[in-house]
Amino acid sequence: MMFGATAQPIARARSAFVALLLVLLPGAAEAKEPSIPWQICRTLLAAFELAPVDLVSESRIRSPSERSGVRFDWFRRETSGTNTAHFLICYFLPLEQTNGRWQLFALDNDQYGHFERYDIQQLYKLIHMRLRSSDVTPETSDPATIVWLHAAQQAINALSLGALYGLIAIGFTLAYAASGVMNLALGTFFAFGAFQAFFAYLLGEAWFGQGWLAVVAVGLLLSAIMGAAAGVASWQTAFAPLTRRVPMAQRGQAALVVATGLLIFGQEAMRLGQGPKTRWLPYHDNSLTLTQVPGYELVVSRGHLIVFLCTLALAGALAWYLRRTRAGLSLRAVADDPKAAALLGVSVVRTTAGAFLLSGALAGVAGGFAFLHYGAVNFHIGLITGFKALTATLLGGIGSVGGALIAGFLVAFVEAIAISLGQSVWKDVWVFALMVGVLVFRPNGLFGRERETPR
Repeated sequence: MMFGATAQPIARARSAFVALLLVLLPGAAEAKEPSIPWQICRTLLAAFELAPVDLVSESRIRSPSERSGVRFDWFRRETSGTNTAHFLICYFLPLEQTNGRWQLFALDNDQYGHFERYDIQQLYKLIHMRLRSSDVTPETSDPATIVWLHAAQQAINALSLGALYGLIAIGFTLAYAASGVMNLALGTFFAFGAFQAFFAYLLGEAWFGQGWLAVVAVGLLLSAIMGAAAGVASWQTAFAPLTRRVPMAQRGQAALVVATGLLIFGQEAMRLGQGPKTRWLPYHDNSLTLTQVPGYELVVSRGHLIVFLCTLALAGALAWYLRRTRAGLSLRAVADDPKAAALLGVSVVRTTAGAFLLSGALAGVAGGFAFLHYGAVNFHIGLITGFKALTATLLGGIGSVGGALIAGFLVAFVEAIAISLGQSVWKDVWVFALMVGVLVFRPNGLFGRERETPR
């Protein structure tokens, strides 16, 4: 108790020193503690401490082009009668990247370490649960039950994320099966689709108000059209001339260079056309509580259901298209042996263009799903997503549409496991390590097979 008695003067002196420092530092006119970042960080403090002692804060608000931060320091009364010091630091993106909105992107805490955006979402969920069940003490919860519910929540999250990876991976597979080239620009087409969904949201908000169903329908339609147009354009302007002029032995290397150029071209075009800012959807709590226990709440959002169910519907429609339609059978024939298909009257050029159209449409609609579900889009959103989808393509086995979809879910589940174990900053490392391991032991992927007929 003696430490607790001296803690308050020390905390007040430290707060006064920080205030004096902020006044003396250059740019002190902008260093006044704003209400919005402070309130955001103060809200998240409830996830770490319900009853802080001698709470003091410090805000460092930079220019609109720089990141800002808020820090809280407090003491916790332990059961032994002593007080222990703790801190929480909230980091905010530059205002010029977020359309003037304060956007939290990371946290640091002395007890639990670093938190990324997904972890912050879980903290908001924890706070929401505490507010709804404040009359129930967390000690009444069974720890094993919370562990299983947390695992179930990660599985739900992985299903929607895996659906996005799977759609793009199917696009990679279709384009490669028809042409023998890997169109890396599908990651850029994914970003195109996300931006189209953003524009559709603006139009839907102006024309339909808050009618989310109309916004979703228009957004996904525009995303698919944009992706399909980009896919056909990439084939006609880049890959078709390549396949006509470059010998088969050198085509793989040349196609890789061309695909990389298309990826960078599309990404830079978006950066110059739309700017580096991140566009955000307004937050809407559309989650449905599946079950709740003291200490945890298992939820599923409308976005989870839309992305997962629509992906299954698209996969089923694609399977029917490949097996029951003339165009689908032509695509399968070209994938097996383009010269034999041409001898049988199949237009290889037209069929390949159709495959690139389908692959671009799938990537574009995946981008629309991603924006409407996660609520953010920027010019580089498709870079890492595209390479993870490519990882799913290689894991599933190049040429296997079903394998690409299954591997997309596998990649998402690997990320979910990393997050569940508190290794969210390592999740990308886990994913690409899985790809390397599988390709070392199974070069054809999990569901791939050796091509019996050379191209």
